[in-house]
Amino acid sequence: MISKPTVKRLQSLVTSIQVEIDQAGFGRIPLKDTAIGDTPLGLFDRLIMDEAIRSATRELFKDGYYALAVEECCKCLANSVKERSGKGDKDGTDLMFTVFNEDKPVLALNKLRTTSEKDEQRGYKFMYVGMMCGIRNPRVHEHEYLDDAHIALEMIAFAQHLMHKLKSTRKCRKKKV
Repeated sequence: MISKPTVKRLQSLVTSIQVEIDQAGFGRIPLKDTAIGDTPLGLFDRLIMDEAIRSATRELFKDGYYALAVEECCKCLANSVKERSGKGDKDGTDLMFTVFNEDKPVLALNKLRTTSEKDEQRGYKFMYVGMMCGIRNPRVHEHEYLDDAHIALEMIAFAQHLMHKLKSTRKCRKKKV
């Protein structure tokens, strides 16, 4: 176990190294110091246009609750998939695997006639699953999960892309046996 004074010294050392990296031009550009002079919220307002996602996340993002904003964004996306697909009895990865299945989809991104169209369906299925499993679940299940503004904005923008794709899907008819 590392003592608290040692942890404090290490944190201070890491912070000073990061400052030097940033000053040398090798670090990440802080959102508030970008060439266009935007703040994280300014970039959010320019990038996030989907009304449902904005409504679910903007105030949380503005107040610095980045991980919670991402979590709410994921819930918004999942609820939109449930509503569009009629699969309100499923959630998370199970919902996405079922709804975007390339062999028996509930929602199709395209006509699913060619290998490329089936590949697109399969690929997006995994992106929706990844959003639930790799992005939503850690924030839902881990106490005090933290994100910074950069990471949160990337994930919210990714969810917005998935929401956009969702709106272009067509509902598939069930095949009679």
